[in-house]
Amino acid sequence: MSTSLRVDVGGGSLHVASTGAERVDRPAVVLLHGFAASSFTWRDVVPVLSETHRVVAIDRLGFGQSDRVRGGDYSFAAAVAHTVAVLDHLGIDRAVLVGHSAGAGIACGVALAHGSRSRACA
Repeated sequence: MSTSLRVDVGGGSLHVASTGAERVDRPAVVLLHGFAASSFTWRDVVPVLSETHRVVAIDRLGFGQSDRVRGGDYSFAAAVAHTVAVLDHLGIDRAVLVGHSAGAGIACGVALAHGSRSRACA
């Protein structure tokens, strides 16, 4: 079953979908979409991944069901910080970050800044 929730970041809130069983022996898989896309990008892979992992799909600020904040910070650094805020909010200590397009850069940015918590698959 999928859970939809909101995480407050940078003056707005992100839409986050979480599904699959949390397992202590496997990291969560966090899916980061590219520019001008949304978590909908991952609709075909989420069911497969959620059979064996907890899967989290984030709508980045300004995209999908997340807020569009006038004057908000949509920078790369902010997207990295927002992703870490989602991990913190969900209590995810270890994750594999999978990114497409701009999401790949964000995944790599999180892995570089928080290497002990994440691995990036760009």
